[in-house]
Amino acid sequence: MGIFGDVGEVELPTPEADDEYVNVTITLPRGGGSSRGRVVSRKRDGDGNPIGRKSANAAVDSRMYNVEFADGEVTELTANIIATTMIANCDEEGNEYLLLDSIVDFRRDDAKALSIKDQKAVRNDRLYMKKSTKGWELCCKWKDESTSYEPLSLLKESHPVQTAEFAVAAGIDDQPAFNWWVKPVLRRRDRIIAQVKSRQTRYLKKRFKFGIEVPKTIKEAYAIDKKNGNTKWADSIAKELRNVKVAFKILDQDDRVPIGYQQIRMHWIFDIKMEDFRFKSRIVAAGNMTEPPTSVTYATVVSRETVRIALTMAALNNLDVKAGDIQNAYITAPCAEKIWTTLGPEFGVDQGKRAIIVRALYGLRSS
Repeated sequence: MGIFGDVGEVELPTPEADDEYVNVTITLPRGGGSSRGRVVSRKRDGDGNPIGRKSANAAVDSRMYNVEFADGEVTELTANIIATTMIANCDEEGNEYLLLDSIVDFRRDDAKALSIKDQKAVRNDRLYMKKSTKGWELCCKWKDESTSYEPLSLLKESHPVQTAEFAVAAGIDDQPAFNWWVKPVLRRRDRIIAQVKSRQTRYLKKRFKFGIEVPKTIKEAYAIDKKNGNTKWADSIAKELRNVKVAFKILDQDDRVPIGYQQIRMHWIFDIKMEDFRFKSRIVAAGNMTEPPTSVTYATVVSRETVRIALTMAALNNLDVKAGDIQNAYITAPCAEKIWTTLGPEFGVDQGKRAIIVRALYGLRSS
């Protein structure tokens, strides 16, 4: 051992860069109730180094974090407590539970909302009313003292009585988004309240999974990264594009799409993986826009029960279990449909170009 000691025995703190818990939002007990806090940074020692080390075993993960509440108060929590709280406040798919306190405001997007003039229509010589809640959002105050605007379509299902009562109090119950359902709900108020109490209704906030904000579009993904000061969603998108790039045959500006090819749209699906809170992005083809295949496309998969039986037998006999995953296996198959698409901003310099889809993608009927 040298005068500086054995360097190999020194355990340096885990760096803060790309930390999975920073910017996570969690709900914590506070002041006799609960409040939402945001993990803003790692806690540091007197020398400015992050405290603690990451471990695959959450019970011995020694990292410490600073959690800030809306009123500016900051508390310190360990990685284990943060991870436990992230999972405890969600359903099995990671959607966050919220308890509604009251509805305090509303907003309407006139470009999407149905107008009174357009609500009545004639079909087959019969007059009928269109029913739509599009374009309406209600501002909710939650039990954790936070507020957020949520779609009317979701609140109408999760909290029908409170939503109907707010519409009447706000004088908007005559609007097309309310006038076809508010009165029937209020007539059945007592019965609905009894049902709600029996199942302890909680609102699932699907914009967050395990306390992490999940985008719905590419634009939102980049905006969230900018707000959080990182590139986690951008990195996830880039990873998916590297894997599926072989599926697109990009045409030059002067090239024409071959005759007989049908145009389809593409969209993105974003998710958070529960096992390691990993950011997951996937590009999906709008297969519903294509013609049904002439032959049946079906692939059998092993049932859940079979897997459980195999794992149980392994556990009873003290056997090691090895599992593997072929990443993007579907991309190895050729595309059976004759389809093309226009590339979006995520394709960088190729944005706006036309591309023929030559490999199977998620969402296609033959995939």
